[in-house]
Amino acid sequence: SLLLRKSTRVTKEIEGVRRQAFEDILYVQYRRQMKIKKGTPTLILDATGNFGLLEPNFSGVTHERVEAVRNAVVVQTYGFRASKNALGGEDAFRHRSEVGKFLNNFRKDVRGLLISHKDAVSDIELPAGWQSTHLGNLRGIDKYKECDVIVIVGRLQPPADAIERVAMGLFSDVDRTLTDLGQDYSEVERGYRMRDGSYYGVRVPCHPDPFVQALLEQTREMEIVQAIDRIRLRWNDGKKLVVVLTEIPVDVTVSALVPYRDLVTGGSRIERAAMALGGVLPTDPKFLSAKFPEFWSTPKSALRDLQNGKGRIANLRCPTFYKYIYRKWGILIPGYLDTSNQHRYRRQGQRGSKSNCHSILTPNETRARLEKEFGPLAEFE
Repeated sequence: SLLLRKSTRVTKEIEGVRRQAFEDILYVQYRRQMKIKKGTPTLILDATGNFGLLEPNFSGVTHERVEAVRNAVVVQTYGFRASKNALGGEDAFRHRSEVGKFLNNFRKDVRGLLISHKDAVSDIELPAGWQSTHLGNLRGIDKYKECDVIVIVGRLQPPADAIERVAMGLFSDVDRTLTDLGQDYSEVERGYRMRDGSYYGVRVPCHPDPFVQALLEQTREMEIVQAIDRIRLRWNDGKKLVVVLTEIPVDVTVSALVPYRDLVTGGSRIERAAMALGGVLPTDPKFLSAKFPEFWSTPKSALRDLQNGKGRIANLRCPTFYKYIYRKWGILIPGYLDTSNQHRYRRQGQRGSKSNCHSILTPNETRARLEKEFGPLAEFE
């Protein structure tokens, strides 16, 4: 098929200087023929294949879906798509630094894998024992199966006209009409598959033609699914952790959906203070503002966070699950006040009512942490 794009913006080198220019471009699209002898029995194994996209090359193909349950905890974020432009534009340094700091919050013995855009992944600081690769360079690779954690930052999303050209080539000799070409993506509501059955969704760029959309999803959504499966989640003994730092919904079951900003910055001020104290948080505003002046300049501001910090858990309801993530991988995700246990204690010489604290540790561990901070306690319950 032929496609003429008039007044197309291109980058050219003119007299040794790279400049923007506009040219008419004639694209020629075709589908390369498969070099398989006609009538040869063929078995196609593809975990993320699309039946409709296989038909042009394999007329009459039939398919079977084999369900494979991933032995993993999946945490996904919303509020940031982590596009190539975002991680490579004017805010690139801030975004890459945030991701690097988030990775360094994990326990030191965690073996992790980072996957992001090619131009970004080399500039993100990796903890010792971590590996990295980039989107578009991972299908079929088996060398990351020993990793405990995978963190995926971003998604591949070619321009609409680029995906349309691929579709025109794929269906160039097939009696099938592609519709609504020459348009940009439109925003369509898409939902996550939540483990607890709750309903959450975001608006996602989509193409109006179903076959062009299927090609887009092979590049964008399915590349994320392929990335997730690099650490081999089917036969592992214990659960592994998958962190998807883009809000694009994909074909995985999400255990917890949390705000991007809170997660990559180590949580809210509440979570970061609790992390610094080893999982325990006394709820005395005077203590918190004195201990963490970088978070709270006054007791009043600390009190405000304590009062407003509940109810922001974004579908995470299980305290056991929350504590499991902290104990196994060493990170706190948003939701500390909603998932922690409450204790009361009295310091030596303390008069009046007992003090309160939150904790995701055992009672004995909680008491030990408090005594490390305040000295021997007179009472603890």
